[in-house]
Amino acid sequence: GQEPNAKTYNGILSSYMNRDDLPMVLEIFQAMQDEEGITPDKATYSILMTAYANGGLLLEAEGLLKTMKEKHGIQPNLFHYATLINAHAKNLDEKEISRIMETINDAGLDAADDKVVFTCIIDNCAKRFYDAEALPMAERWFRKMLDYDVPADRQTYNAMLFLSKYRDLEKFVFYAKMMADDENVEMNNPKTTKHLKDVAGRSEISPQVSSQLSRIINSQCQQ
Repeated sequence: GQEPNAKTYNGILSSYMNRDDLPMVLEIFQAMQDEEGITPDKATYSILMTAYANGGLLLEAEGLLKTMKEKHGIQPNLFHYATLINAHAKNLDEKEISRIMETINDAGLDAADDKVVFTCIIDNCAKRFYDAEALPMAERWFRKMLDYDVPADRQTYNAMLFLSKYRDLEKFVFYAKMMADDENVEMNNPKTTKHLKDVAGRSEISPQVSSQLSRIINSQCQQ
């Protein structure tokens, strides 16, 4: 049969990572090197970093950036850093996110060019919609994204709509209008339509706001 290689082991590691079985991930990671003499690659370290991050061991996850460089000569890529940012974003830890962003720039990478980084921050804020800090934090990173000329897409807008419909209806209308005016984004999708109809049908909103949302629904989502 075919000799095992890094790709073979990455598949095995991924399966245990997806089960949140960090002990098995670490055991197999060590075995592939000690018993098979296989050198980990970038994908291997991505899996290991994600496993650590999923287990809440963020210091260990970040420590792999140094290990992969010094032990195996692998330069971390943006995905490795994005894994760390995603983990800190789950905790709404803006200080750590900003620190990692600076580390990315120091490494010669440019996170400002990668929409994925901003989207994962805003998405994680949306998942914490019940937290009072989630909307202000999402708005700060949404503005930073636009300041860096990184265009918002449907996923980003939907995250802002989902978050603001639970926290601030005036801002919900603001983002709905912004999305409607964005010629590069298609509003005619189930998630956006649901957000708009959810808010338009609320009894506590003013007739003016309801009318504004109804116009957006009629002109953008039902064309």
